[in-house]
Parts: sequence; structure tokens; C-alpha cells
Amino acid sequence: MQRSEIAQAASQGLKEFSKTIDSVKTTIGFDGFVDSIIDVVKTRQDADNYQPIPTIKEYGERIVAAAGESANIELVTKLRKLGGNGPIMANAMASFGLPVTYIGNLGHPSLDEVFLPFAEIATIHSIADPGYTDALEFEDGKLMMGKHSSLKDVNADVLNEVLGKGKFQQIIGDTSFLGMVNWTMLTKLNSIWDMLINDILPAVASDVNGKKRMIFVDLADPAKRTIDDIADALKRLTAMSKLADV
Repeated sequence: MQRSEIAQAASQGLKEFSKTIDSVKTTIGFDGFVDSIIDVVKTRQDADNYQPIPTIKEYGERIVAAAGESANIELVTKLRKLGGNGPIMANAMASFGLPVTYIGNLGHPSLDEVFLPFAEIATIHSIADPGYTDALEFEDGKLMMGKHSSLKDVNADVLNEVLGKGKFQQIIGDTSFLGMVNWTMLTKLNSIWDMLINDILPAVASDVNGKKRMIFVDLADPAKRTIDDIADALKRLTAMSKLADV
């Protein structure tokens, strides 16, 4: 098949899919981040004007020069925005028109304000506070500073306590497409997978609207996890594949 034929087939498939998009109930989880885009100040002219440090090299030199002494480094937040693999994916799918439910750590008991526009186009169940990423921007790259302590709260116990196991089962039972992303950073996501494998998926119908439930999994950056961790994850996905189209 030629590329033009593939493109035409894909285009036709999307047109046909768009006719049934309202029936493809989608659930995505389970991470959530607030991303801050930040300048590091080199010199400040007045309350409103400053010159940022232009390069990572110069920033590094300033840090090294402070060794044995101390330094005061000013950071200016230029933008706060929605972040996390799951929210970005779910926001895009909801914008396309799919009925999306999102479960994750977007702020608890109330959403962080960066997720409020997302909440206008999707149903959100937030079980914990988000992680935070400070992106220090330079002309030659970015330094990503992560604050991830809240990610430990993305686990089966917290999900059951905040959302409720019955509600979670109801959501999954109605879901045609379940997306689970960023396994690498969610170190307790396996507990949610175990609950799905042992309790939730066996208790709900495997077909939704005449089609087998689809599950999409993105490990993200598994090089950050141990070989044993990856092997355990793959065993769980093998078990999950017997209950859905993974």
C-alpha cells in the first residue's frame, strides 16, 4: 500500500470514527503536574524589568562561584500551566470531542486553578495534590526541577478512600477506552493495576457497545526504574491483557 493510500484510509477511518465519537467513553489516569516556566534573573533594572541569565553554562558558573559562601538567586515565574502525561493526553482527547473522565492528582480537596479549563470539558475526579515541575528556561535548554512527593498518594488505598471502589468500578464498567500513563513516575501505580486485574475488570463486562474494552499503557521513561520493576510491570500487563485489549 502506497503512502497516499494509507493517508486516504486513515482519513476515511477518522471520518467514520467521528460519527460515533460520543459513544466512546474514555477514562485516563493517573498523574498530574503543574508546570511553571521560569526565568533566572541575572540583573534587575526595576520592579518590572530584569535581564535573565541567558545560558545554562552561565547559571552553572554562578552556582559554582557560590561554593563555600552563599548566593541569592531570583526566579521569575512567567507561566503556570497544566502538566503531566495524563492531563495533556486527556485534555487533547476531550478537545477533540470524546467524553473523557480523568482520575488523578490534580489537587485535593479542590483542583489547582491550572486544571479549571480542563475541568470544563472533562469529568475530573482528583484524589491528591499535583506534582510540581519548575522549568528553568535558557537560550540553550531547560532545567526541569521536580517536586514529586505527592505522587506517592496515587495508589489504590487513596483512590478507594477518596473516590470509592464502587464508583471506580462504575467508571471502568462504562469505559470503552482506558488510558494509563506515566508508570515510571507513579511508583505506586502497580497497586491500582492489581486492583483492576483482581477486582475491577473481572467484575465488569469485557465488551462495551459491542467491542472489547481497550487499554492503552505508556510506561513513559522506564530507564529510570529497575529491571525488576519493569519485569513486574510487564507481568501485570500480561495478566491485564487476558481481561481487555491491552
